[in-house]
Amino acid sequence: MLSEVYLTPSETSIEAQYSDGLTRVWPYPLPDSATDAQAEELRTWLESNTPEVYQIPAHDQALANLNASDQGMVRVIEDLIYALAGAEVIALTDLPQAAQDKLAARQEYRENL
Repeated sequence: MLSEVYLTPSETSIEAQYSDGLTRVWPYPLPDSATDAQAEELRTWLESNTPEVYQIPAHDQALANLNASDQGMVRVIEDLIYALAGAEVIALTDLPQAAQDKLAARQEYRENL
């Protein structure tokens, strides 16, 4: 049985907490393909209620912001590596093999876009 329902701050998922202690995260809006008993209970609840947006504590929000910025920083570092290699300050072969492999894979992914 549902005890609490919160919409995540991004408003792309909903967290349903059940009286048995289970917490389940669903995409929001709830997809039609979700048909199990918990999904039906949540769907019924949503028909007559509006979920509150969960307020993230400041520390958690700062951590979420830091995590969200990681992908952008990866691109900055990747561009920096290629700029340094292009200026012959470093050679890509100076990097550990694992880093070379990851850079090569990312370059291939980008070329396939």
